[in-house]
Amino acid sequence: MSMRELLPMRALLKEIGNKLHMPVITDSLMRSTVFEDNQGCLSLVNVPKMSARNKYLALKYHFFRSNIGESKGIVAKYIPTLEQRADIFTKGLPAPQFAVIRKLLMGW
Repeated sequence: MSMRELLPMRALLKEIGNKLHMPVITDSLMRSTVFEDNQGCLSLVNVPKMSARNKYLALKYHFFRSNIGESKGIVAKYIPTLEQRADIFTKGLPAPQFAVIRKLLMGW
């Protein structure tokens, strides 16, 4: 889901940089990191191997895979589930896990 928001945001920043004649905002300087807690998703994105089980995902993941890489400026990294900050906004969490993520976000 975050790649769906990241790609248009990067295009918007690049367009704004071009319109304002700011050579600072280029593909080489825009770096983004997508933190993922799903090992299966990371292997689909990082390893260019298709199997019979993931063939139906081909279009979406081939598109995302073509946009990920050091040279493209987007890197996918693993983060443990207990430290995934996005979960606080997308899931109903138990109180202890909510407190851990709140501390990561707020610092208290």
